[in-house]
Amino acid sequence: RRYHTVVWTGTEMVVWGGYDGGYLNTGGRYNPATDTWTATSTTNAPSARYDHTAVWTGTEMVVWGGGGGYLNTGGRYNPSTDTWTATSTTNAPSARSGHTAVWTGAEMIVWGGDGVINTSYTGGRYNPSTDSWVTISHKNEDYSGPDNHGFGGGCSTPLGGCGGSGAISDYRKNNESPALGMVMLLLPVFWLMCRRIIRALLQT
Repeated sequence: RRYHTVVWTGTEMVVWGGYDGGYLNTGGRYNPATDTWTATSTTNAPSARYDHTAVWTGTEMVVWGGGGGYLNTGGRYNPSTDTWTATSTTNAPSARSGHTAVWTGAEMIVWGGDGVINTSYTGGRYNPSTDSWVTISHKNEDYSGPDNHGFGGGCSTPLGGCGGSGAISDYRKNNESPALGMVMLLLPVFWLMCRRIIRALLQT
């Protein structure tokens, strides 16, 4: 498979979702101590998807969003009980894929991505303890291009510009050559076009 997610629990690697010619909602837990795999349950699992995100909370893996049709649904997977619990969609961010997600110690923060509507500088905070979402304000956010979302580790351009503080913002602040600046500004557009072409090919 590809376009799946992986989290480390402290003792096991949990692989989930992705694409292998079709969208997947299956996964597995790998224990390196015993060199063994255990399939994750599909009962109450989120719908099949790819290009989603997953974070580890300390007790659960939280999966959210993704492609296979833009999604704003997700689930919490508990490896101790091999069970899934759906995440609330009330006040959840709009459907998207290719976004970023991080765990703060108490909440999962989702930001950016690609969706039917412009999701580039929108997001939300999800609290698994209360199963609730809070919309993130983008007031004063340093919007650095038309594709201000993360990919492959949370950066919005192949040159490593992350969110509003990456290469494009650095160019604006340092006032480097106009030619280089134009290249930096066009890179996110090029990446967004490539993503949408790849998605269209996968869905054919």
